Amino acid sequence: MRPQYSRLEPGEGPNFDWENDHTFVKVSGWGTRGAYTLMEDNVKASCTLGLHRHNSHAEVFCFPEGGVGFFVDGGSR
Repeated sequence: MRPQYSRLEPGEGPNFDWENDHTFVKVSGWGTRGAYTLMEDNVKASCTLGLHRHNSHAEVFCFPEGGVGFFVDGGSR
């Protein structure tokens, strides 16, 4: 069985609208047999996440506008 692919525009796909974040799932882990998940994440200015790490996967970020602060290996970037 081959994975199904489709093109989704910004704001399209299953969406989750939380208080500080609005996420659209472009490709689910289910659709890639667990290889990856691709999401459009519209973080609101009031959003903060506690320090955390991922041991089983990586996160990739792209910011077409605005910016965000990161702490990597204990330092601010």
